[in-house]
Amino acid sequence: MRRFLNVLASAALLLTIVPTLPAVASGEAPVLAKYYAWFDGNTWGSGQLTDQPAALYSSADRGAIERQVAQAQSAGIDGFTLDWWGPGNPTDSNLQALLSVAKAKGFKVTVDVDLNSPFLNSSGDVTHALSYLKRYFGDPAWFKYNRRPVVSFYGIRKYDVGTWASIRGAAGDEGALWIGEGDIFTYLQIFDGMHPYSVAWSPDPSSQLASYASRTRAYGDKLWVATVMPGYNDTRLGRPDGFSVDRQGGAYYQRMWQGAIATRPAFISITSWNEWLEGSQIEPSKSYGDLFLRLTREGAAAVGVAGDATTPATPTANVATGDGAFYTEAGEGKGGYAVTNRDGVGLFSSFRALGGVEALGFPATQRFQRGGFIYQAMQGAVLQWRPEYGRAVPANTMEWFSEAGKDDWLLQTAGVPQPIDDDGSSGNWAAAKQTRFGWMTDDAIRQQFLSSDSLDRAIEMYGLPMSRPERHGPFITQRFQRITFQHWVEAVPGMPAPGSVVRVLAGDLLKRAGILPAEAIVPSAS
Repeated sequence: MRRFLNVLASAALLLTIVPTLPAVASGEAPVLAKYYAWFDGNTWGSGQLTDQPAALYSSADRGAIERQVAQAQSAGIDGFTLDWWGPGNPTDSNLQALLSVAKAKGFKVTVDVDLNSPFLNSSGDVTHALSYLKRYFGDPAWFKYNRRPVVSFYGIRKYDVGTWASIRGAAGDEGALWIGEGDIFTYLQIFDGMHPYSVAWSPDPSSQLASYASRTRAYGDKLWVATVMPGYNDTRLGRPDGFSVDRQGGAYYQRMWQGAIATRPAFISITSWNEWLEGSQIEPSKSYGDLFLRLTREGAAAVGVAGDATTPATPTANVATGDGAFYTEAGEGKGGYAVTNRDGVGLFSSFRALGGVEALGFPATQRFQRGGFIYQAMQGAVLQWRPEYGRAVPANTMEWFSEAGKDDWLLQTAGVPQPIDDDGSSGNWAAAKQTRFGWMTDDAIRQQFLSSDSLDRAIEMYGLPMSRPERHGPFITQRFQRITFQHWVEAVPGMPAPGSVVRVLAGDLLKRAGILPAEAIVPSAS
């Protein structure tokens, strides 16, 4: 299980093909917490919980709601995001009760429209539910960002982008901001922002948040919503992929707050106030008392709380000229990296000619030298300046892992296959091509490889295969000299949909493996 989770963590470092547009940064960020309103007395005796509330309650009890709102406010939380199953069920009646309490307390409320709801079985059901939901937007307690009502969604991958466009057009939204969930960023064609429900599966949640933030901002004026979690434990639910993440006495939660704040989010979402079944709650408990409320108060104070958040987010475009640009997206909130044509080394021109951010990801290092050549790493590839060509080309970065003795690490961390040492070609290029092309037995990966303008272009971008396709957990991977393709064949929440072929971010993995020069990794201020 641990290896599978590590593989999933690096699987999320994927290069999504997106247009180059300005990023969005926020000043003060409101804090919301995921809120679940379906508990009754049967929950606490189910044997599925790893902890118990300090005071047992029913979600329909107004007194319990009043207590929860007061506790959340004391911890610096601005509002709850209620998991909503649509009209005509207890989550809706409990939403009405929560709005009533919140209005009296000066608290805020919005919802996660849960696409796994047993009451939302078709796009028509969703359209009807969203049309119904608009009745709440005028409530003084409804959470607004830049004076616009906010609605979040869980499980958006249930429908494709085209279906969501139809749903939004049919339901209308009264100017609402739609916040999607997951890491399929093409949904930002329809949604106004993105957030991950969970990053507990990642061994490095802060880096995961930074990656998600940069990919959200690549779509331009979109809202990035950072997630913080105190830990996680769903091992009593009978899930085949259940796992737990230790709370480390609160240290895990504190580190995640630091990572979330560093991404400069529009607002912060806590998973969760009271998801007791998945062990992510911060609500006072028998095991921890109010420890996680106190830690939340510290985190909220560090980020700054902005109530209704009526001040719009401030765009921070990349600084660009004809000879270069400065990008902050991979700087993890500490600065950024310039890619330029200075000193006669045309890295910026080559970067753009090869597809720029859409094809290579954002710059992830400064320039550096290796073996007499000048390089610069992007998230998805490393460019090598070739003066004899007058341009830069993608380097054989997947071979660098072998040279550094990191093939085992790469397999364990990201599910990247070991290279085949001898293809039988005895160094003959034509024979090597014929043999290695025969290794491309996964149809989806082969089609992705051959989708370039020409075979020569494909080889220039990707190199020759270094392995055959291998199954690793929910995806099939094949290693090439310059990249690794992942073909997803199983549905995993928050991951690419089955049938998707994506590319592992080789540049980011080189950084994680410690293969790139330390001085090149340090971001600069401009």
